[in-house]
Amino acid sequence: MAEVDAETIDRVNIYQATRIAMLGAVHGLTLAPDHLLIDAMRLDHPCAQTRLFYGDALSLSIAAASVVAKVHRDRLMRELDELHPGYGLSSHKGYGTPEHRRSLIELGPCALHRRSFAPVRALICGEPEGSGLLFDDVLPDDPALEDMLLEDADLEVGAD
Repeated sequence: MAEVDAETIDRVNIYQATRIAMLGAVHGLTLAPDHLLIDAMRLDHPCAQTRLFYGDALSLSIAAASVVAKVHRDRLMRELDELHPGYGLSSHKGYGTPEHRRSLIELGPCALHRRSFAPVRALICGEPEGSGLLFDDVLPDDPALEDMLLEDADLEVGAD
């Protein structure tokens, strides 16, 4: 298991941070792997790799790893709720629920919040509440805004 903090995600983007965490997890194994089965990406690791798009739907191993990661993250959110009270992390686990968004507006972001994430960035930059970033479920018809939200994904499509 490996983690990457919000500051690193802000610096390198969510996709690259995911790769860093996955590589850290591989390096943390007690046995060196001879093959990696990975959901939609490649790692900078010398062993053979199979990249499966929608891997959690196609592979029980990837699905199980996703469950383990989610359980770990939920446990971590409960612990972080004690360090950062008021955000309700133990109940919504950091997902952008209306409760979390209200807390974010009320308390402002803490060290756990990614400054590059559009709703947090909008709050820091003083966007009004009804801007479509913090409370509206549907994005306004603004291609620039959609690009800003999608830049976090920075998905590698196609090539190995």
